Amino acid sequence: MKKLRVIIADDELPALKLTESYVLQTPSLELISSCSSAAEVIEQTKNHTADLYLLDIQMPGMNGLELRKRLPDEAGVIFTTAFAEFAIEGFKANAIDYLLKPFDYDEFHKAIKKAQQRLERSNDSVDGFFVKTEYHLEKIRFGELLFAESNRDYIRLYLNKQQEAVNTQMTLKELEEQLPSDSFMRVHRSFIVNLHCIDQVEKNRIYIGKHQIPVAESYRNDFQNYIRKHTL
Repeated sequence: MKKLRVIIADDELPALKLTESYVLQTPSLELISSCSSAAEVIEQTKNHTADLYLLDIQMPGMNGLELRKRLPDEAGVIFTTAFAEFAIEGFKANAIDYLLKPFDYDEFHKAIKKAQQRLERSNDSVDGFFVKTEYHLEKIRFGELLFAESNRDYIRLYLNKQQEAVNTQMTLKELEEQLPSDSFMRVHRSFIVNLHCIDQVEKNRIYIGKHQIPVAESYRNDFQNYIRKHTL
């Protein structure tokens, strides 16, 4: 089972650190970021995708329930709060679970197992997505997508089954939300690559077939971490 990429949000530092410690001691989780506000979470999601969000409900400015509406629909959410009366609202927001503070590691781990089961079922049922081209809807399967390149309001999808790229009107951010985070990574503001299709890496360039793709500085750490984990 792949690790779930996690982003935490809580405006209370002790609660944030406790949840962070729980994530770090759970082998099936990978901590992406710990945030003290909804604004920080939104900023983080511009550059990092997460499978699971652990959100405090009561935060200054935008609360956790409002933040949920700004996150990808397919992302899992577990709400944390000190107030039991928010439970119903949390589940109405399609939360996987609801943790009432103070919660211990056993309670946390049970919620994580529930999240893993739901997200695994969700991922197993989807093998791709449809895009609108000039004349029709075309099915793009995850395994066939080599990389995507942004071109203003359009993106070009390069597939291993054909030489011509598929052009469709959407943003790279919208595409990123449809792709499984264990297989695809944003490496540049204009490029997302299929990690399983990389043929060669040289300095800050990725080679997929005859194509060269730059790795931008703002995405370099995540990509280099991936490469280190997969280097013998």
